[in-house]
Amino acid sequence: MRRVVENRLIIAQLVVLAVGFSLYHLFLDYNYCLSADDFSGIDYATDGIPGLSYAWRFYFGWEGPFLSMIVQGLFMRAVAIGVPPFVVLFSVKLVLLFSSLTLITSISNRFCLAWNLDQRLFLSLVFQVTLYLISPNRSEIWHWLIGTAYLTPLIFLQLGAALLIQGRVIASMVPLAFVMQSRATYSLIVFGFIALLCLASIILKWKNRRKWLLLGAGLCAFLLIYLVAPGNYVRMSEHGNSVSFMASQFKVGLHNLLVSYNLAKTDRILLALLAAYPVLSGAERDLKPEKIWVWFVPIVVYMGFAVVHELIFVIVTGYCEWTRVLSLHSFLFLAMALVYGLWFCSFISVRTRALVVPFSVLGVVGLCLRLFTGFGAELSSAEQLKSNYDRRLNTIFSHKGQDTLFVEPLSYNGVLYFEDFSEDPDNWINKDFRKAYGLEFKVALKKDGTAE
Repeated sequence: MRRVVENRLIIAQLVVLAVGFSLYHLFLDYNYCLSADDFSGIDYATDGIPGLSYAWRFYFGWEGPFLSMIVQGLFMRAVAIGVPPFVVLFSVKLVLLFSSLTLITSISNRFCLAWNLDQRLFLSLVFQVTLYLISPNRSEIWHWLIGTAYLTPLIFLQLGAALLIQGRVIASMVPLAFVMQSRATYSLIVFGFIALLCLASIILKWKNRRKWLLLGAGLCAFLLIYLVAPGNYVRMSEHGNSVSFMASQFKVGLHNLLVSYNLAKTDRILLALLAAYPVLSGAERDLKPEKIWVWFVPIVVYMGFAVVHELIFVIVTGYCEWTRVLSLHSFLFLAMALVYGLWFCSFISVRTRALVVPFSVLGVVGLCLRLFTGFGAELSSAEQLKSNYDRRLNTIFSHKGQDTLFVEPLSYNGVLYFEDFSEDPDNWINKDFRKAYGLEFKVALKKDGTAE
């Protein structure tokens, strides 16, 4: 009887989270307005072979993640031919959910947890909603077309991890190759982790060590293709900062990462653990580690990733990390919390199973409240932006002549990513807008409300 109640509870809460998360993103992203890098993306994506020509241009002119740029180029090509941006944004989020479900399914099968489809899908939704809530920069990670470049590595990483857990080492090379050509820091660290596993396969004489070595060699080749891209050297500028300055930036970045971006959001992670309690505590196997040192593995892996990532970023750029680069940090921090949650459920006595229903309801309600707090004002602000943006576009497209057109600025400070034109007609955003739409005249913002 208890199992039946818990299963019905999971299905009901699964529907609530699925509908809530979908409506939240669809209603907001429907009002998404193209801006900044979107214009250059559309301009690049309209020429040549879809995806490939886009990636080729970036590879030689700006940065080297060729495979990831193919994916992004296809997204931008879709928008260029008329697919609404919100459809592309929501599709990426659905694929991210599918990749989480794939990974959780692999974990359930590999460790004989016997989670059914409803439980796995519910856990995937809890994971995605919480990941959104703890993201350090939702605008640039979740609500920006070009920013999908910070979600796609999570998709391919989860698919690669799922294949490795299934023992399909060679097959995992396909999604992991995309990770090797995503963000430079992600590529280096994930490759380092794979290299350690390859070394372990030799030392411990795994039966499939040849497959691991082949995987390592293949990923090394993809990483080198990324690193030698001519575009990397065009983009990378000499920061010229002193060692002491970079050391101070390293400390600032590490403090922000560990305190401001993760520990400050443990309330949302606790809500996720409460929501997922029926699934985590319902595993058929006791996964509690028998050796003490195993308890420290998740936190050591995460801390190692955080420190090494910050160090690489500071050395390359001279400054602490941009918040949008931290999407993988949030993902790993949440994954670490769920692993510990699964382990600690092994200590829960049978009597406390009566608390499963109230705890889970509390968790789901808490996540929904956090998600929809201020949603009305957000939606109203986004709709106002969309209305003003469309009105201004009509003004621009109906303009005749070769002279510079000065337009009113748009005021917006919400969750959707938006960066307005500049008052300088030759600003890169203004120029990319002209190229994207084939305009023969320049566009700029009015200065102090009047055209010069």
